Amino acid sequence: MAFADRLKEFREKEKLSQADFAKMIGISTRTLVHYEDGERYPRDVEVYKKIAEVMDCDYNYLLEESDEFLNRVYNMGGKKELEKARALTEGLSSLF
Repeated sequence: MAFADRLKEFREKEKLSQADFAKMIGISTRTLVHYEDGERYPRDVEVYKKIAEVMDCDYNYLLEESDEFLNRVYNMGGKKELEKARALTEGLSSLF
């Protein structure tokens, strides 16, 4: 399960609105929407730590290997490079 899916699943299970969940984490609702849509990843490790704290889970639970890779690409190259990397990982996944 990807980072975006884990966030959304937790929020829905806890019956939290996006606005309430975002406030608990300390981010804007718009940012949370981008995270849940898989369009963006937190740029700061402190945001991951806060999410893990709110979700009462281990930091590592939030990320799959592909999420970690995509997060690094996004931080280094922005949204355009993220889209290229996502297409690459999806293409590789279809080979197996």
